[in-house]
Amino acid sequence: MISVCFRFDDPSATSDHNLEREIFKLFADLNFSLTVAVIPYRKKKSGEIFKISKENITHLIKAEQLGTIDIALHGHSHLDHRNDVNGSPSEFSGTPKTQQHDLIKEGSSLISSVFGHKTHGFVPPWNSYDQNTADILNELGYEYVSASSINFNSGNLAAIPRTCTMRNAQCIKRNKKI
Repeated sequence: MISVCFRFDDPSATSDHNLEREIFKLFADLNFSLTVAVIPYRKKKSGEIFKISKENITHLIKAEQLGTIDIALHGHSHLDHRNDVNGSPSEFSGTPKTQQHDLIKEGSSLISSVFGHKTHGFVPPWNSYDQNTADILNELGYEYVSASSINFNSGNLAAIPRTCTMRNAQCIKRNKKI
């Protein structure tokens, strides 16, 4: 059996809601499910911070209630902290564990309050994270992380690559390819 997952990143309080509605409609018409990685806090270049609310993402709430989308946490605010050892953009990789924990916990709390339940998936911005991130996600009860092909395993946290071909499609769980 072949399973395919579709993921859509970056919806937020300030994203293009009309585009998102059209994508959700397409998936609903095809009877496909889509994982949507939502940014809880979005900081504009002006420095102003916009957080998701029941009022500014009603289309996401409705699409989830209809079963068209599943919500995943997409980091905290999609800010590049440039702590990654390779110098690549990252909100989490190389960031101190306590800071990562606070960011994930705060983002998770906001997502839960807006959608009325805890999310089970995490998508780090730029698909970049480290072992500390995986350990925190496992501690907080997340079921999966969807990111790069480099996966950090922790407890029961499944790692799903962000993109792949049918040749290299895999899901890694508990250090075993499934």
